Amino acid sequence: MRNIKFRSYYIYLYILLFKLYLSYGKDFYITSNSTYFDSNSDVYIDTLINNESQNEAINLYFMDDLYDFSIKFNNDINIYNDINIIGMSNNGTIFDFKNTRKGSMLINYSSKSGYKILFKNIIFQNFNSNGDEKVSLFQMTSTPVEQKIYFEDCIFQNNNCILIKMQRHNGCDINLEEEKFSTISLDNCYFYNNRELLFYIIMKEVTALALESLFQRVIINNSRFEYNDNIIRLQSGNLFINNSTFNNNYSKKNEATAQFIDSYGYKNKVIVKDSQISNIKLVDDLPLIFIKKSYMKIYNCRINNIVGSYYHMIRIKIAPTIELEKNYIYQIRIFII
Repeated sequence: MRNIKFRSYYIYLYILLFKLYLSYGKDFYITSNSTYFDSNSDVYIDTLINNESQNEAINLYFMDDLYDFSIKFNNDINIYNDINIIGMSNNGTIFDFKNTRKGSMLINYSSKSGYKILFKNIIFQNFNSNGDEKVSLFQMTSTPVEQKIYFEDCIFQNNNCILIKMQRHNGCDINLEEEKFSTISLDNCYFYNNRELLFYIIMKEVTALALESLFQRVIINNSRFEYNDNIIRLQSGNLFINNSTFNNNYSKKNEATAQFIDSYGYKNKVIVKDSQISNIKLVDDLPLIFIKKSYMKIYNCRINNIVGSYYHMIRIKIAPTIELEKNYIYQIRIFII
């Protein structure tokens, strides 16, 4: 009884701290046996979000340890205001897709810019696209700039799909300041045993502006990646990686043409700082990094034990500037560049 009381106290304290952190919006407390997770219900989580977020920001607190997200084929989420989705379980709230392609998150932003959706303390597991490259766990498709999706303290494990796909339909002002780029941000997240490509940042239609407009960026801070397939393909935008670890990952022929970073957009910027890349097995004649028409800087990183069948660890094609500074590179069994 004492442990139950202590756990209840901890949960309420957790909620109070989150309320102080968010400090605005309408609150909803969701349990796993609510009507939102009843297969016979007409109202699901995306219905709740779409109805309630039109007027104000909303905070969804998931109170239980595990939720079955395979009961609905797609969750079509429309962003009209800020949305915060927060797991309240001590060890992370599990969104389980039951090894199906059901439950994917299709995120659409309104014509207004600047709103965000935040996922915090959520474990996403067992999503399987069954080999369909058009199906992703998260997919953002829209025209406004300043689309923002944040993941904090989240885990992605045992998924077989492209995890996060951001695709735009149009160009934008070539002088757009970077803070207004559409953004995928990850902080203190863990990726384990995910198959296929983790991030795919593309232009749905290649327009004339695609050559000069960046639009998009991915920010990865304080995160770990272990036993995954290829990490990111960046067609248009910037990539910033800081204080993160990539260990025991391996390459696979799919949309990406490199295991770690595949950047092939004109004026793309790739910066990796204070990170570790180790024990990487390169197969299918893929390099660790492929840079085409992009700027890249790798600073103060440890890179070790890279083995593979490709000629070089880093493949460069028509790149304006490549900077390797203060890195510790050892036990490399292929040419670096």
